[in-house]
Amino acid sequence: MRVPGRLHITWEDDDTLRVDADAGTQTRLFHFGEFTPAREPTWQGNSTASWEMVGATRGRPPTGGSLEVVTTGMKSGYVRWNGVPHSEDALITEHYDRHSAFDQEWIAADRKNNSGTIRRLVRRLGVMSARSHA
Repeated sequence: MRVPGRLHITWEDDDTLRVDADAGTQTRLFHFGEFTPAREPTWQGNSTASWEMVGATRGRPPTGGSLEVVTTGMKSGYVRWNGVPHSEDALITEHYDRHSAFDQEWIAADRKNNSGTIRRLVRRLGVMSARSHA
């Protein structure tokens, strides 16, 4: 996603997290588990997601973690407006973390492509929709 302002995060179904950004008409679908990827490359690609939990000890639940999203199957283009290109063979790995600071909720995303370019995005969350995912 390029320069999202506010994010609207909802569950599309039991295995798909939907992220809509208000800067344009950008929608990302993060698929947990098996899914059928698009046959042709798309601008948003095919994203597979998994939770990376940390802090779990024997008999205690995790204390935090990250959402890891691996995206393939994108149309060739540019990762950034200043000219970092990628091909249809690109693989982008993102880690999303939620933080509380200054009485507000924030989301931070680290993005790394298969050429090693890393970009950090930090955005303030507006009203966040959530549904328990069992």
